[in-house]
Amino acid sequence: MEIFGTVNASSENSQSGTFLIDPSDVTLANSPPGDGEWIPGGGPPYSQFNPETDSAVANIGTLLASLQNNNVIVTTLNGAGTQQGNITVSDIIDLNNTGGHQLSLQADNNILINADIADLTPGTADATFISLQADNDVTVNAMIDSGGGMVSINASGNVVLNDLILTDGGSFVSIGVDFTTTAGATITTGGGDVNMMGHSGVISVNDTINAGTGQIRIYGSSIALSHHINPVVLQGGAILLRTRDIAIDGDVIGSSVNIVDASGVGIGLGDTAVAGGMNIAGTELQRVTTPSLELDTAGRIVVDNITTLNSQNADVVTLDAGGAVSFVNNASTFQALVVQADNGIAASAGIATADDDLRLDGDADNAADGADNILFANGVVLTSAGGIVLDATTGDMTAAGTLTLVADNGVSVNDSLSGPP
Repeated sequence: MEIFGTVNASSENSQSGTFLIDPSDVTLANSPPGDGEWIPGGGPPYSQFNPETDSAVANIGTLLASLQNNNVIVTTLNGAGTQQGNITVSDIIDLNNTGGHQLSLQADNNILINADIADLTPGTADATFISLQADNDVTVNAMIDSGGGMVSINASGNVVLNDLILTDGGSFVSIGVDFTTTAGATITTGGGDVNMMGHSGVISVNDTINAGTGQIRIYGSSIALSHHINPVVLQGGAILLRTRDIAIDGDVIGSSVNIVDASGVGIGLGDTAVAGGMNIAGTELQRVTTPSLELDTAGRIVVDNITTLNSQNADVVTLDAGGAVSFVNNASTFQALVVQADNGIAASAGIATADDDLRLDGDADNAADGADNILFANGVVLTSAGGIVLDATTGDMTAAGTLTLVADNGVSVNDSLSGPP
């Protein structure tokens, strides 16, 4: 397929058109192109290149000259060849003077980025929208820097990043099955959002994702967060993680952090585990730094032995359960704690807050649809550096024996609290 020369697909009113390449396997390279022809099209204007042989070569100089005036699509989706329909970037694509346009790679099979895609010429920044769409896998082995444009990856298979992604204020979007970043493959958006809500498989992050003040949203069947040289693995504004299982082996820093149990079974927090649910050890909790940490599940939450050290970096922890919340075995301490349980709270171990209020609500939905109560075992001690607030609107609050409440700013019991008969 021959792609050589400059193509201007702009319309008469100077609006950007689309320059469309439509081969079998395609390599984007500086080498001269293979055999083929190009045919201009319209509505909006574009130029479509039809392959005459497999293993087409798209000349990067030609594409860049066109990208300065038009949107460029390199696609194998309708190729007439006999190959799988892979796209490989083998030489550097310098995005200088391409700002405001879109470079889109669309492959029937895999996309392989083996050379940088970035504005490598000093001067005015060029915000280019980069879109990678593959019916199988996308593998990035070289830097992508959009200069302020969005970087979007949409794979029917897996996404693997082995090098830097920089967006300079643009957002980063990834959709697929598994998602992996290897050591050294950081994602830096400079305030742009990171949206990875479209992944259904395993998320393995092995270096820093830094969104600045932008949001980070990650969905997956499991999420593993590990750090490389920088101890921070996630840094952003509001951070949302939704998964069945999570492993936190790097610092997570956000203006708020919300971890949602996708299994609906429950969450084990500290020295305990909920079978079939999500489990977060105390040392993992310790790696989360935020003014507000919320753990959500449609099931139950069990807490055991969260220490002051474990909880010191989360100013307020909210436990939100559609089922019951239980504090078992060893006492737990938080900076401030809000428990919202739709189906009751059972405390057989002490609970303390070191900085602010301790709030327990055993009937968070205020509907008589379950236990809706708060039960304290004999000898339980609640201690708060702020106030203690106890609430169970449609249920009861009962102490099986001695219950000690110590609060610097007083105790508020919004329903009756009774002792043993």
